[in-house]
Amino acid sequence: MSEYILRTSGLSKKYKHTTALNNVNLSIKKGAIYGFIGQNGAGKSTFIKLVAGLAFASEGSIELFGEIDPKN
Repeated sequence: MSEYILRTSGLSKKYKHTTALNNVNLSIKKGAIYGFIGQNGAGKSTFIKLVAGLAFASEGSIELFGEIDPKN
């Protein structure tokens, strides 16, 4: 099993003419605790929706628990 719980590579989400998330690369190791902070509209909720499978990425990939999500 991978030492990473979550890895994203080039993760982006676009809604028509609006870019909600742009080229996010993130690696979270097993046992680590992260928090997302930022202004309104920074893409925090969009990122969580992509990781949870509630929305689909426009570009990039998500690896969760060593499995690459085929829809992203």
